[in-house]
Amino acid sequence: MRKGLIFSFITAMLLLCPIGVLADSPTPEPETEQIEDESTPQAARRNQDSVMFFAFLAAGVVVIAAAVMSKNQNLSLFVNHVDYNGDGSYTVTWGYKNPKHSKIKYNKDEAGLKVKKGTAIILKKAEPTEFEPGVHKDAIITVINDETEIEWIAGNQKVGVNGKMIKIERRNEDEDYKQV
Repeated sequence: MRKGLIFSFITAMLLLCPIGVLADSPTPEPETEQIEDESTPQAARRNQDSVMFFAFLAAGVVVIAAAVMSKNQNLSLFVNHVDYNGDGSYTVTWGYKNPKHSKIKYNKDEAGLKVKKGTAIILKKAEPTEFEPGVHKDAIITVINDETEIEWIAGNQKVGVNGKMIKIERRNEDEDYKQV
């Protein structure tokens, strides 16, 4: 609501500034003599009006760009941590960041976990559809195996985990550790 009022005010200012500049422009005076290299009060006023017009225009563009950028700050989903459980399974901790000052809500068909392949066990907070402001590092906790491919989707955001890739990465880390 507040952003809409600010946007309307800025739009009105941007539209009315050129009208004010045009309304204040001087009318030609009859039979005046042109003086070289000297500024007249009317010429100075015209220059000042032009500078003010472009200053308001630039300020409006900056405010509109800032409003659009803040509106486009979306929810970000991430995998916070992956632990090997020792039995061939992995515990995956999922998190999110909501940069807005209010909750972001999705319908059930717009947000949730999607197991593409394999199996997953949800241990904590099954598939939130409401996302509180701030960073939340343990929104969902799942257990998966080497064969699991899983995605967490919320609106147009998605993040996924592939059990085979985790296994390969874990093997690489173990080999690096043994070489040291």
